[in-house]
Amino acid sequence: MGLKSESVVQGEIIRYIKYVLHGWVIKVIRANERGCPDLIACIGGRCYGVEVKREEFKGDPYKQTSPWQRKQLAGISAAGGVSCTVATLLQFKDIYYGNEQY
Repeated sequence: MGLKSESVVQGEIIRYIKYVLHGWVIKVIRANERGCPDLIACIGGRCYGVEVKREEFKGDPYKQTSPWQRKQLAGISAAGGVSCTVATLLQFKDIYYGNEQY
């Protein structure tokens, strides 16, 4: 089995947030701001901005973010939310459960 595409990883994370964590999540298709994260979620009263990259970048997904994406992720963090760039569902779980930062 090959490496997962960005859309496949996004789908896995969306399903996990909805059905396991019972959170609210949307996939951002088009936004009025450049660099908006792929997924915006609210889980247990906390806001998450999740930038998703292809699985092939799981070694360092943050390295693949654009300056605009980094600016938006920093804004989410500065406002008290959680922002991350991930390339696998496991990386998202690690961040959600407080095990690691990406």
